[in-house]
Amino acid sequence: ECEALLAALGPLSDVTLWITRPNSDPGGVAINAALDAFARGRANVSLHDALGAAYLPLLAACDAVVGNSSSGLTEAPSVGTPTVNVGLRQAGRLAGPSVLHTPGETPAIAAALVRALAGNVPGFDNPYGDGHSSARIVDALRAAPPRDVLLRKRFLDGETSDA
Repeated sequence: ECEALLAALGPLSDVTLWITRPNSDPGGVAINAALDAFARGRANVSLHDALGAAYLPLLAACDAVVGNSSSGLTEAPSVGTPTVNVGLRQAGRLAGPSVLHTPGETPAIAAALVRALAGNVPGFDNPYGDGHSSARIVDALRAAPPRDVLLRKRFLDGETSDA
Protein backbone atom coordinates (compact mmCIF):
# COMPACT_ATOMS: atom_id res chain seq x y z
CA GLU A 1 0.00 0.00 0.00
CA CYS A 2 2.81 2.43 0.78
CA GLU A 3 4.26 2.19 -2.72
CA ALA A 4 0.81 2.64 -4.28
CA LEU A 5 0.12 5.66 -2.07
CA LEU A 6 3.44 7.31 -2.90
CA ALA A 7 2.87 6.63 -6.61
CA ALA A 8 -0.48 8.42 -6.33
CA LEU A 9 1.11 11.36 -4.49
CA GLY A 10 4.13 11.64 -6.80
CA PRO A 11 2.45 13.65 -9.58
CA LEU A 12 1.15 16.25 -7.10
CA SER A 13 4.18 18.53 -7.39
CA ASP A 14 2.01 21.64 -7.01
CA VAL A 15 0.58 20.44 -3.67
CA THR A 16 2.37 20.76 -0.34
CA LEU A 17 2.52 17.33 1.30
CA TRP A 18 2.92 17.10 5.08
CA ILE A 19 3.77 13.50 5.85
CA THR A 20 3.94 12.00 9.31
CA ARG A 21 5.93 8.85 9.84
CA PRO A 22 4.18 5.71 11.05
CA ASN A 23 4.05 4.58 14.66
CA SER A 24 6.18 1.58 15.59
CA ASP A 25 3.87 -0.75 13.68
CA PRO A 26 5.19 -3.83 11.91
CA GLY A 27 6.85 -2.78 8.66
CA GLY A 28 7.53 0.72 9.94
CA VAL A 29 11.25 0.61 9.09
CA ALA A 30 10.51 -0.20 5.44
CA ILE A 31 7.79 2.47 5.30
CA ASN A 32 10.17 5.07 6.74
CA ALA A 33 12.80 4.16 4.14
CA ALA A 34 10.22 4.56 1.37
CA LEU A 35 9.11 7.92 2.79
CA ASP A 36 12.71 9.14 3.00
CA ALA A 37 13.32 8.16 -0.62
CA PHE A 38 10.06 9.82 -1.71
CA ALA A 39 10.80 13.08 0.12
CA ARG A 40 14.40 13.32 -1.12
CA GLY A 41 14.67 16.14 -3.66
CA ARG A 42 10.99 17.14 -3.45
CA ALA A 43 10.57 20.72 -2.26
CA ASN A 44 6.84 20.20 -1.73
CA VAL A 45 7.26 17.36 0.82
CA SER A 46 7.64 17.95 4.55
CA LEU A 47 8.35 14.73 6.49
CA HIS A 48 7.86 14.58 10.29
CA ASP A 49 8.25 12.04 13.09
CA ALA A 50 5.39 13.68 14.97
CA LEU A 51 3.75 17.09 14.93
CA GLY A 52 2.58 17.22 18.54
CA ALA A 53 0.45 20.25 19.34
CA ALA A 54 0.81 21.50 15.75
CA TYR A 55 -1.06 18.46 14.40
CA LEU A 56 -4.68 19.56 14.89
CA PRO A 57 -4.24 23.11 13.54
CA LEU A 58 -2.40 21.69 10.54
CA LEU A 59 -5.10 19.05 10.07
CA ALA A 60 -7.73 21.80 10.04
CA ALA A 61 -5.77 23.76 7.43
CA CYS A 62 -5.23 20.78 5.10
CA ASP A 63 -7.28 20.22 1.97
CA ALA A 64 -7.30 16.46 2.58
CA VAL A 65 -5.80 13.62 4.61
CA VAL A 66 -4.63 10.50 2.82
CA GLY A 67 -3.33 7.29 4.37
CA ASN A 68 -4.45 4.64 6.82
CA SER A 69 -4.26 6.51 10.13
CA SER A 70 -7.16 6.42 12.57
CA SER A 71 -6.83 10.21 12.73
CA GLY A 72 -8.45 10.42 9.31
CA LEU A 73 -11.54 8.72 10.73
CA THR A 74 -11.68 10.24 14.20
CA GLU A 75 -10.21 13.75 14.07
CA ALA A 76 -10.30 14.94 10.45
CA PRO A 77 -14.12 15.00 10.20
CA SER A 78 -14.32 17.21 13.30
CA VAL A 79 -12.17 19.89 11.66
CA GLY A 80 -13.84 19.64 8.24
CA THR A 81 -11.02 17.86 6.42
CA PRO A 82 -11.88 15.02 4.02
CA THR A 83 -10.00 11.75 4.29
CA VAL A 84 -8.86 9.20 1.72
CA ASN A 85 -8.61 6.05 3.82
CA VAL A 86 -6.25 3.64 2.06
CA GLY A 87 -6.46 -0.12 2.46
CA LEU A 88 -7.88 -2.32 5.19
CA ARG A 89 -6.04 -1.15 8.32
CA GLN A 90 -9.11 0.74 9.59
CA ALA A 91 -11.64 -1.81 8.31
CA GLY A 92 -14.60 -2.22 10.64
CA ARG A 93 -14.17 1.16 12.36
CA LEU A 94 -16.89 3.77 12.30
CA ALA A 95 -16.32 6.39 9.62
CA GLY A 96 -18.26 9.48 8.65
CA PRO A 97 -19.31 10.42 5.12
CA SER A 98 -16.21 12.58 4.58
CA VAL A 99 -14.04 9.44 4.70
CA LEU A 100 -13.50 7.99 1.23
CA HIS A 101 -12.46 4.34 1.48
CA THR A 102 -10.20 3.05 -1.25
CA PRO A 103 -8.17 -0.09 -1.90
CA GLY A 104 -4.40 0.23 -1.72
CA GLU A 105 -4.03 0.63 -5.48
CA THR A 106 -2.56 3.72 -7.16
CA PRO A 107 -5.44 4.47 -9.58
CA ALA A 108 -8.07 4.14 -6.83
CA ILE A 109 -6.06 6.29 -4.41
CA ALA A 110 -5.47 8.96 -7.07
CA ALA A 111 -9.17 9.06 -8.01
CA ALA A 112 -10.28 9.36 -4.38
CA LEU A 113 -7.68 12.07 -3.76
CA VAL A 114 -8.95 14.09 -6.74
CA ARG A 115 -12.48 13.76 -5.34
CA ALA A 116 -11.39 14.81 -1.83
CA LEU A 117 -9.33 17.77 -3.07
CA ALA A 118 -12.31 18.92 -5.16
CA GLY A 119 -14.40 18.95 -1.98
CA ASN A 120 -16.67 16.26 -3.43
CA VAL A 121 -17.53 14.57 -0.12
CA PRO A 122 -21.04 14.19 1.27
CA GLY A 123 -20.51 15.85 4.65
CA PHE A 124 -18.53 16.01 7.85
CA ASP A 125 -20.71 14.27 10.40
CA ASN A 126 -18.34 12.62 12.85
CA PRO A 127 -19.64 9.36 14.33
CA TYR A 128 -17.21 9.87 17.23
CA GLY A 129 -18.92 13.04 18.39
CA ASP A 130 -19.02 16.76 17.80
CA GLY A 131 -15.89 17.71 19.74
CA HIS A 132 -17.82 19.03 22.75
CA SER A 133 -18.08 15.88 24.86
CA SER A 134 -15.68 17.27 27.49
CA ALA A 135 -18.02 20.15 28.30
CA ARG A 136 -20.99 17.77 28.54
CA ILE A 137 -19.04 15.46 30.87
CA VAL A 138 -18.07 18.38 33.12
CA ASP A 139 -21.71 19.54 33.21
CA ALA A 140 -22.89 16.02 34.10
CA LEU A 141 -20.32 15.74 36.90
CA ARG A 142 -21.31 19.13 38.29
CA ALA A 143 -24.99 18.11 38.25
CA ALA A 144 -24.36 14.74 39.90
CA PRO A 145 -25.61 14.22 43.46
CA PRO A 146 -23.06 14.48 46.28
CA ARG A 147 -20.78 11.50 46.86
CA ASP A 148 -22.54 10.33 50.02
CA VAL A 149 -25.86 10.20 48.16
CA LEU A 150 -24.33 8.28 45.26
CA LEU A 151 -22.79 5.72 47.62
CA ARG A 152 -26.00 5.08 49.57
CA LYS A 153 -27.50 1.73 48.57
CA ARG A 154 -31.05 1.79 47.32
CA PHE A 155 -33.38 -1.19 47.27
CA LEU A 156 -36.63 -1.77 45.44
CA ASP A 157 -38.41 -2.32 48.74
CA GLY A 158 -37.16 0.91 50.32
CA GLU A 159 -34.21 3.08 51.25
CA THR A 160 -31.35 1.94 53.44
CA SER A 161 -30.85 3.65 56.75
CA ASP A 162 -28.00 6.05 57.23
CA ALA A 163 -26.72 3.92 60.13
